[in-house]
Amino acid sequence: MSEALIQLHSIHTPAVRQKITGIIPSWSKVRRHLPLGLQTSTIGTVVGPCRHRRRHRRTDGL
Repeated sequence: MSEALIQLHSIHTPAVRQKITGIIPSWSKVRRHLPLGLQTSTIGTVVGPCRHRRRHRRTDGL
C-alpha cells in the first residue's frame, strides 16, 4: 500500500472527474420499486428466522 501511495504522490497528471450519473438511480425509479423492496424485505425477515430455527432444531429431546 505504501508503494502505491508513493507512486501516486510522484505522478504529475491532473485528476479526472468521473461521472457517476449511471450508478445512482433516479428518485422516480426508487419510488417505483419501493413497494416491491419493502415486500421482499418483510418476507425475508419473516422466513429467514423460521428456516434458521427449523435447521437448528435440537434432537436430544430437551
